[in-house]
Amino acid sequence: MQHIEAINQLTKTWKNIVPEVPLQHSFVDERIAEQYGNEQKREGIFLWLLGIIAAHCLSWFIWSAHFCCGAQNKRDIENPKNIQVK
Repeated sequence: MQHIEAINQLTKTWKNIVPEVPLQHSFVDERIAEQYGNEQKREGIFLWLLGIIAAHCLSWFIWSAHFCCGAQNKRDIENPKNIQVK
């Protein structure tokens, strides 16, 4: 309650000194909370995009491993003794 009384006193004093300019005030903790909220939103978006990129890279790795190093055709799957190492 002390801060409300202090703001009221400041408002009265301000109106006496500069009546044509309205007093604008804010609390530091409110501004920090607003900024931190924006950072949390950005972090969520960044992590979501990072997950998509990681999944995409993993799928390309699996695809390339299968086609470069895996069984080349049905014959190799049926009779693995025929696979030649390059």
